[in-house]
Amino acid sequence: MFNQPLFWLGLDFYYGLGLWALRKRGYLKKFFLVCLDYHPFVEKLRREGTEVFCLEEEIGAKKAEKIPRNTGHILTHPLVERFIREKSGSKQPAIAFFKPSLKIDIFLKKKGWLKVGNSSSLAKKWEDKVEFYLTAQENLLPVVPGEIKEIRKEDFSLLKKRWSVPFLVQFSYGWAGKSTFLVSKEEEWEKLVRGGKRKAKITRFLKGKTLTTNNCLLRDGKLLLGPPAWQIDGISSLSTNEFSTCGRQWWGLLPEKAELEIEKISKKVGELLFRDGYRGFFGLDFLWDEGGRIYLLECNPRLTASFVFYNFLELEKNYPPLLWAHLTSFLDLPFPEREKRREGFFGGELIQRNIAPFSLVVKKTGRTGKYQGTKWEEEEPFPKGEKRVIIFPKEGKVIKRDEELFRIETREKIIDEQGKINEKLEKIREWALAQIKLEKKDEED
Repeated sequence: MFNQPLFWLGLDFYYGLGLWALRKRGYLKKFFLVCLDYHPFVEKLRREGTEVFCLEEEIGAKKAEKIPRNTGHILTHPLVERFIREKSGSKQPAIAFFKPSLKIDIFLKKKGWLKVGNSSSLAKKWEDKVEFYLTAQENLLPVVPGEIKEIRKEDFSLLKKRWSVPFLVQFSYGWAGKSTFLVSKEEEWEKLVRGGKRKAKITRFLKGKTLTTNNCLLRDGKLLLGPPAWQIDGISSLSTNEFSTCGRQWWGLLPEKAELEIEKISKKVGELLFRDGYRGFFGLDFLWDEGGRIYLLECNPRLTASFVFYNFLELEKNYPPLLWAHLTSFLDLPFPEREKRREGFFGGELIQRNIAPFSLVVKKTGRTGKYQGTKWEEEEPFPKGEKRVIIFPKEGKVIKRDEELFRIETREKIIDEQGKINEKLEKIREWALAQIKLEKKDEED
């Protein structure tokens, strides 16, 4: 058990549920959750003994809205700093977070507090989609045929001839598919070029399924691999961006040959990361094309968007959690010498995004928790059997275009091989959407 005070910092309560679950299972003793946004679910966490510091409660919703929505600004707020100091006492606090940033690096170094994560420069290097493509090529890893070039208006005809249309264009950075574009026409190319001279990854467009994995590098270089999940995207009722991630499901869809290829590629990427000084949690995305080939797409050098739900799956199966392994990569903690192969996971998450062409304000919302059909049962964040969990937004929250509105967590199969949502879950999605009253945000606010 880790006895030092450990703080999770984030925008809201949800990603803090990973450490909350570890605390419930006895992995942690002193765990504190620090967040910007208030959500009614935090009261459950408090009733069960987790101390939650919510900045919105301390300074009011109006002032909280003006704080930039990143962990660095939350960490450096005077009230948050005071809370961490008071709860830590004479002990050195450890700070865990979702995504590294330079602001976090500088502040933690100045305070002499422990950082549970990699430096922002190291993470940024491996998250760069353009540079990662070049690194993969140099190390003979299988990538989708393509090239790296600075985009110019006059190149469309050449690229059309070389890669055929449509082809994919990806820029270095972007969250949830916002840096990826499918180009079919010259007008679409010219629109991208108007954004200025930029390097881009240009690849052939291959049909297939996108797969994602969770992994962790321990301090000694040992690599822990999670099973592939089917990434859910391209559903117009869930997102306006066909490349936005709208969930994922674990359902054992891969043949053994493909799984072994993913394992082989992952081990090579793990070697490269470790050699560069990287430790802890990271995700990899793959394409499984219609011909059965596996291609490496990108690296997410941080905790992934699925780590909370995945952590619940591991705990349920009594596997040593990758999230715990992540902590041991940065803190003086042991990890079990015997490592089980992670398999037999079923379930996943469906994410509804704001599909309006403008920002929305949540005026009325549903109740977060476990549901039997559409009947609310209890405040629980993980589904069991036929029960589902719906994570509703808080009232007053501003949801920008294509940002997450709510999510459904389930143990059932979410989509079929053609990418269609199963009928029962689709009805639940429609019902959940109807529980939320939304209004267009006044641009003057």
